[in-house]
Amino acid sequence: GQLRVVRMYYHQAFPEGGPDTLDQTRQLFLRKGFLTRQELLLRRLKDTGLSFEEIAALRIADIRYGEGDCRVARTDGRVDTVGDARVARRYLERRAELGLDCSEAAPLIVEVGGADIAPDTLETYYTRARTTRLAMEASGSLCSALLQARNATGEANNLKTS
Repeated sequence: GQLRVVRMYYHQAFPEGGPDTLDQTRQLFLRKGFLTRQELLLRRLKDTGLSFEEIAALRIADIRYGEGDCRVARTDGRVDTVGDARVARRYLERRAELGLDCSEAAPLIVEVGGADIAPDTLETYYTRARTTRLAMEASGSLCSALLQARNATGEANNLKTS
């Protein structure tokens, strides 16, 4: 089995649909990255003991992050550490990249299009975001394994011809 390289245009590789342009593809991955980062922040907030109702009520001003930890101000006045500050920072950076409201009064957790999420639907939203993250991780692992296999095949062929 020799590896055969086939070159084709983007629209030939995805004839059944998919994004039409590179910019649309970039936007798709930005949105998926947003969901992945948001799911991580949601998981940290849940692990801190906040209910979905409490999370849905949070505003951007309710989280504080610097160089170390990220903290959340709860409605009862307590301040809890929710993990590494990079989690919140990366989520808010991606949110800004997508042009979503990043003002202190804006809800902390919003849909990828910027719409508010009702407290009674946040758990379902979280489950969908988690599924998206897991699917992306699985796809990434598969792509890495295929690349390693291709590289190993190429190296073996190079050794045969040397």
